[in-house]
Amino acid sequence: MPQAVGNTIEDCDIGIDVSSGQYILVEDNRVMCAREVGVRAMGTQDIAVRRNVVGRCAGAGILLQWDPWAVGVTVEGNTVFGNGGAGLDLVRLPSIFATAVTVKGNIGASNGGWGLIVEGGGFIQIGCNDWFGNVLGGASGVAADSTDRNVDPLFCNLDSADVRLNSASALLADSAACGQIGALGVGCGTTPTLVQRFTAGRVGDGIRVVWEVAEGATASAVWVERSGGSSQGPWIRPVTDRSFDNRAVVELDRSAATDLAYWYRLVAQEGSQTVVIGAPISVGAQAPLEFRLTDVGPNPGSGPVRIAFALKRAAAIEIDVFDVQGRRVASPGRGGWPAGASEIVWDGRTRNGQLAPAGLYVIRYLYPGGQDRRGIVRIR
Repeated sequence: MPQAVGNTIEDCDIGIDVSSGQYILVEDNRVMCAREVGVRAMGTQDIAVRRNVVGRCAGAGILLQWDPWAVGVTVEGNTVFGNGGAGLDLVRLPSIFATAVTVKGNIGASNGGWGLIVEGGGFIQIGCNDWFGNVLGGASGVAADSTDRNVDPLFCNLDSADVRLNSASALLADSAACGQIGALGVGCGTTPTLVQRFTAGRVGDGIRVVWEVAEGATASAVWVERSGGSSQGPWIRPVTDRSFDNRAVVELDRSAATDLAYWYRLVAQEGSQTVVIGAPISVGAQAPLEFRLTDVGPNPGSGPVRIAFALKRAAAIEIDVFDVQGRRVASPGRGGWPAGASEIVWDGRTRNGQLAPAGLYVIRYLYPGGQDRRGIVRIR
């Protein structure tokens, strides 16, 4: 799998140039002052460009081009600033197929063209981006989402290309709903406890809440509270099973009933004060049972894959993993299962015990009278 990860590149013709028929990953790079584009990726399969800082290049900050067979393009959490062309230039070659393109959590500031330009159409999902001070405007070729912003991101020191955020940045107000916006977090100013990630959703055995606060948070403790009535409370602190995913905290609330809706909020102990941080989020009652895949992830990912699924009634089912050639790679779930929500794990290995190589795979859930499918991407 062609990838460019963790590089620092300055004063060159093209900072990063990747062209391949395989899955392309461009992540956590810093590219400055390229004489052409900062990052160029051209692919025939999936492309993921995440958490890169690209600034002061003569052309576009990030230029992506994909052919008709590409399954998905992800552009997430990048900071592109002061480039001569567009911040993000996404080009889809003509095709009758609709590649799914996600543009989320990026900052495109002070570029000489658009903050984002989409050429060739396609199925585009955008949201939680900040398009500020670009010469031609925020976005072209796609409508801005209601969660997109046009505010000064308040970089710590733009003169020295320090594009971490000041703690007074208006983008931090959206952190509960959007997570971190831009490639870097808070780097200057007063640093209270700021939410960078806060999500909640139903899984097979309860409600899974994931949260993360910015580094340098001043709170002595942070915890989750739940309301069974409304966003106004009353609030309780449920007993949860706590684990960690890198810096994120994962809390599983097994006591949540399936037929009730809930609200969750984060609370912090700041000195002698107890304060609510971020906006509360809601989780609806579980929909009537049906045969379907409910959650597959992480996606993309390199380790074990959680496969959550539901059965309308007790039945014999099959869950298989196929590669892009349609060959069965693994069969993590078979046999009779009870009605309700369940979860299994594919360990990422093929039927002969070897780790499945990086690439695109399809999870197929076969049940009486039908099937459900979900595509996933494995990375290294």
